[in-house]
Amino acid sequence: MTERQGLPGELVSLPKVTSDFLELVRGGDAHDLELYRGILRLAGCETPDRVLDDFRVAGFFSSRPPGTALTTKAHRTLLFSSGALGASSASVFDELRTIETTLHRYELVREGMTSRFIKGLLNEPGFQRLYICSPWINLQNDDLGRLAMALDKAKRGLTRQPEILVLVQTPKIPELKRTLEFLRGFGAQIVEKDKLHSKLYMREPGPSGGLSLAIVGSENLTRQKWIELGIEIRNDSQILSKLRNYFFDVFGRSSGE
Repeated sequence: MTERQGLPGELVSLPKVTSDFLELVRGGDAHDLELYRGILRLAGCETPDRVLDDFRVAGFFSSRPPGTALTTKAHRTLLFSSGALGASSASVFDELRTIETTLHRYELVREGMTSRFIKGLLNEPGFQRLYICSPWINLQNDDLGRLAMALDKAKRGLTRQPEILVLVQTPKIPELKRTLEFLRGFGAQIVEKDKLHSKLYMREPGPSGGLSLAIVGSENLTRQKWIELGIEIRNDSQILSKLRNYFFDVFGRSSGE
């Protein structure tokens, strides 16, 4: 191990350091610096004090008299290092959720599913494909404007156009037909199913990565009028894959087309 090797690379190359430091940070206690020196010496570090200084400058230690504790930043870095060393992504993500509340996979949505989904596209535009499954779709001008801006922002980071796939009942009133014409103008592929009753809104990231998300619930993609309930699912690849397969089963094509 080189004296001045940076923290992420050093930990990835030294599994024992990663595992021992993770055990300490999970315990949440402060320790004497000699304990950290000992871990580094056992891993073959000849200048542990210099390495600990680098760690301290990088923000991986906090003073907690009479000892020193590893910080949340250290915890995150160690978890990513453990993933690089072979720990399952699910276990890494689950532990990250305990220290990063924004990473919760599931959240109840009691109102505003339509605006929540569309505003999310604008706030985090890194998507390649959108799935919209709703018997009735009636987007107001502000949501149509947000969707247009989100699609424009998404295009900038993609090598091909973002896709919009839509499942809907055959519209019978002008307002619903109007929204579908707008979606067709955005390039949406629309399939009409007269027995459709499911409500599912999904986004898939582009090749450079991004948020995987679905909202499943009772609300049509319209202005909210009733008491509704749904659940938002983030970055759960197993559930999202099943929802995607369901969508394509109803849509009438394979997911690979």
